[in-house]
Amino acid sequence: MFSGGQKAADIDNSLPIVSDAPANADKNSQIQLTPEENSRAETYSAILVSGLSVAQIPGTSIVNINLQSSNPGVAAKVADRVAELFIKEDADRETSGAQKAY
Repeated sequence: MFSGGQKAADIDNSLPIVSDAPANADKNSQIQLTPEENSRAETYSAILVSGLSVAQIPGTSIVNINLQSSNPGVAAKVADRVAELFIKEDADRETSGAQKAY
């Protein structure tokens, strides 16, 4: 469903949304979706987000990420990606604070 490497017969039912691209990938290299693909992506993302919960442990940079999904492979990729983005944004916040103090 969310894979770019599907067989030709499955292409109509797949979207190249969850990728292995790093969190800091160049925005110009991101996948461009057709309006139909974008609509399907929004539907799928709404379904995924409804099963996603992220809770930070107070006073730490540790978060618990849970994703309820009927597809464990997609759930794992999405949870990993959320973790990558959290780590990047947390590092950016810390760096920003240090730069302002300097």
